[in-house]
Amino acid sequence: MLSSSFCDNHTIDLLLLKIAKGTKKFFLETEFISYEQDFDVVLAEGVVTLVLGKKGTYVLNKQTPNKQIWLSSPISGPKRYNFDVNDSKWKYSRDNHSLVDLLEKEVGELTGVSLHLTPPPSASSS
Repeated sequence: MLSSSFCDNHTIDLLLLKIAKGTKKFFLETEFISYEQDFDVVLAEGVVTLVLGKKGTYVLNKQTPNKQIWLSSPISGPKRYNFDVNDSKWKYSRDNHSLVDLLEKEVGELTGVSLHLTPPPSASSS
């Protein structure tokens, strides 16, 4: 069930912070930075901007009144995400894909580097 009513601003802020920190850390630890000079990740006032140089720019924008996250993607265009209370993910209502899955897929396609914003399952959880 996609719903904004179970999501507060703190939940949105935590996701945006996770995306900003995760992408910056990941790219600093990979070879992408060594050949891409115009890389940057900025989190300011509820907006994450992920600049991938000539490959494009992603913008994730917190929409406080309707408790959504809006994405502008250089590949798939604009999308609006709502929080899915059943699996605690931000999902796009038209095809039910998650925001994190889309970012990992598209950024990987653009850069050739596998982005992992969600940690892999630990051996103890199997």
